[in-house]
Amino acid sequence: MDWAEFVRLVDRHQVAPLVQQAGWLPQAGAPPDTQAAIYERTRRGTLRSLRMLAFQCEAIAALAEAGVNAIVLKGSALAAGAYGSPGARQAGDLDLLVKPDAVPTAVDALRAAGLDWVGWREPDDPDRPPVDPAVLRRAAALPLLHDVTLGRDDLRLELHWRLFTNDALMPTEEQWLTAPRVVEADGMRIPTLPLSAEWWYLLVHGSQHFWSRMKWLADVPAVVLHRPEIVQPRRLEEAAAAGHDRSVATGLIVAEAAFGRFLPPESRAWARNVRGTSALVKKSWAALVAAHDPASQISPRALPGDVRARLNLRRDAAYRRGELRLMLLAAARAQAVENPGPMYLLRGPTSWARRSARRIARTHS
Repeated sequence: MDWAEFVRLVDRHQVAPLVQQAGWLPQAGAPPDTQAAIYERTRRGTLRSLRMLAFQCEAIAALAEAGVNAIVLKGSALAAGAYGSPGARQAGDLDLLVKPDAVPTAVDALRAAGLDWVGWREPDDPDRPPVDPAVLRRAAALPLLHDVTLGRDDLRLELHWRLFTNDALMPTEEQWLTAPRVVEADGMRIPTLPLSAEWWYLLVHGSQHFWSRMKWLADVPAVVLHRPEIVQPRRLEEAAAAGHDRSVATGLIVAEAAFGRFLPPESRAWARNVRGTSALVKKSWAALVAAHDPASQISPRALPGDVRARLNLRRDAAYRRGELRLMLLAAARAQAVENPGPMYLLRGPTSWARRSARRIARTHS
């Protein structure tokens, strides 16, 4: 075992608290410095979780005072429900969901509570634009964006007005915000998604990112072992009726391959029988075992497989049309075209390919 590489991969997959809780490092012969490194990362993670809980409580209170309904996506709510403690899962950013028309009020309330505007650029970007109320009022119409970032010190809050950039991937429902499920965690009441919606969101989010982090994949067996009814045949058919069968099946297949069997036989058979998951499973394994987080830029050779996997997340035409449009818009933006029209998008790929070929030829000449 290359223990230095092991520690690096623990950092890359953000699983130090889970490794520490598992308690197998001494039995595996991990040297003292490796055990100390994991313990120190877990200690720092626990402190960050406590800070994040306080940050979350303050943000939700500020939004409630402004009359904005907000719920927590994954994060402490998922950790408390799946692992029994918010600190069991390494804390990242705080993700909150609000209605699109509440975004300007929410941003004003959070800034009044002392959070800094980050927007859509890095905090230290000298060209980072100021708050633009006109843009925030059009949040629902922004095609390539589904959240905006605010923060304080090293803590970040991502304010979502839809779950995914392509809203057809998992449309939001108003009752999630008006009548949320409440999870108890260390004396706190955390509003979050209904159980089925949280489960679907966990699996759709992981599949969209091709399960590139073990942190996300570990949530799958944790939820199933804590709430085994979530994978009963009736619940799996509900996921299929909602269009999430491929994401759910992919998550279950990859999680069992990584962690061992935890599903009832009928649930495992259901996942294996869902058609159209092979590209997603293949892409997920490539992303999961990669030494580093997958790059945001896709190479020309990998592009066909990436497009195929993204289009396979859902089988309905509305999702696929939306996903193709988003890919074209993102490609146009990468080619420095800020507002591409429909005709430009139609003829764009050919011109972009020629431009890229000329750039590659100049590089190698």
